[in-house]
Amino acid sequence: MATYLGVVGDTEVKDLKLIYNCDSLCIFQGYAIGKVTEEKILKESIRYIFIKDSFVSAISGKPTYYEAVRGADYLSRKGIKDFIKKMDEGGTDLYQQYLAMGDMVNEVSNL
Repeated sequence: MATYLGVVGDTEVKDLKLIYNCDSLCIFQGYAIGKVTEEKILKESIRYIFIKDSFVSAISGKPTYYEAVRGADYLSRKGIKDFIKKMDEGGTDLYQQYLAMGDMVNEVSNL
């Protein structure tokens, strides 16, 4: 996460909240806090995304997940409800679109 934010040293995550969860996608939101310089602190709203790749999982015979961190607006309770509704109405295509946004894929994990 420190690399994503461009900060020096350790990054602290605060106010982590689950905003979406299903069998193939889990999304949390929170704040990442880190030092840019000795005097300057950066606090950014982030989303942590954990998504199952069904295709790679089927080929490898093991569940394969992508995890990513990206900047995003911090959602209120109403915002979370609206987000859940949009994700549920979007189906699988929306999950893949969410994964494909920007350069958010950081690593692949085989569990």
